[in-house]
Amino acid sequence: MVELSGVNIKHKSFGVGKVIEHTDTYLKIEFSVGIKQFQFPEAFEKFLQCEDSNTQNILLEALEVKKEKEAELKQQKQEEQARFIKTQTIVKPSGTRKKTYRKENIAFKCNYCNGGLAENGIGYICACTDEMIDYNIEVAQHNWCCDDDSPCKRYYDGLITRKKLDSISEEDGFVCYESQMLRNWTAFAGFALTKENHQRPMRLNKVQVNSLAILTTREPHASEKDRFVFGVFLVDEAYEGDNRDEGYVTTSSKYKLSLTKEEAKKVLFWNYYHNENAPEKAAWGQGLHRYITDEQAASILKDIAAVKKGKKDEALAQEFLVRFCEINNIEISDLPIMEGALQRKSGITTSKKETTITGFVNDNNQRNEGRLTELGTDHNQYFYKMKCLHCGHLYKANGSDIWQRKCPKCQDGFV
Repeated sequence: MVELSGVNIKHKSFGVGKVIEHTDTYLKIEFSVGIKQFQFPEAFEKFLQCEDSNTQNILLEALEVKKEKEAELKQQKQEEQARFIKTQTIVKPSGTRKKTYRKENIAFKCNYCNGGLAENGIGYICACTDEMIDYNIEVAQHNWCCDDDSPCKRYYDGLITRKKLDSISEEDGFVCYESQMLRNWTAFAGFALTKENHQRPMRLNKVQVNSLAILTTREPHASEKDRFVFGVFLVDEAYEGDNRDEGYVTTSSKYKLSLTKEEAKKVLFWNYYHNENAPEKAAWGQGLHRYITDEQAASILKDIAAVKKGKKDEALAQEFLVRFCEINNIEISDLPIMEGALQRKSGITTSKKETTITGFVNDNNQRNEGRLTELGTDHNQYFYKMKCLHCGHLYKANGSDIWQRKCPKCQDGFV
């Protein structure tokens, strides 16, 4: 067995850690976030990477040998079972089966992180600015931000310098989940904070490959109704989680998009989602994630494609929308009007047919002046002439967008 004690190992989310214990079947690694246990050598196939490439290759070879032996044992067991079935009458025992779940999409509740704002227009790629760190600790009092083991809290307390904090982030060390969210494109389920289940790892039971992960947040001092979508990605790896580690989703595909703060404010989360027990109330409550239907997810992607028009990632946004709808057998033109908490509160639960009737006025005081002969930019849609009842500005809109349009001139609506 390869001697790994004291060896530096890199994890895609936890950063670099040091092996403190290992056996034939598991190893324990100490990261900045704590000690984590992994299967050995299986974890080196996807999650772990030795800093020494020769050691990594040896471990992967050992893994292949182990797989071959397991395959042989499995084959032998299957042959023994087949021989047994031929000579015995099998009575199927009663018992419980592992519950299966329908694939759903997932929205994450993220703390606001402006680390890297100047680079990508939103942040979430490195540690926050000093002002944001002060806010997260003094005002928002987020759990990890206030934890004594948090690098940001240690910096706040004067135990490390800003240069050291930045180096932890730059060297892929762990600062917080948010500080690497748009760098590694990974989102974690987190841990329960209720008294009954305090620090119990949360699971992601319903997320599968090709689910849409939706990253949401709100600015400091903003109300919950102003929560916006700042990033989306198509999941290509999902870990449900267990009693020791929380679940997570990630991607290495091209189907991932971040929004600038200006773009994100046009894609409000509560336009699409509502709580069943209080449908008109924009309130997240407990937990760090919510499950989202395919139609809600497709509507979010559709609106992201709209705000990305004329931007460098316009083509990817449209391709992402089409790809997701193909996977889930959705006709873009048949997407229903969303009945999120904001629409329910303002009474916007109108049918498509009513919104395309001349004279219809949406909640933003934008009036439908009638259909034009020009084909729209959305699938199977025509343009409609719209008039802003605030400033009188005239403009065109797809029929599928009439219900939510804002004036491009006085309400910062998209053109």
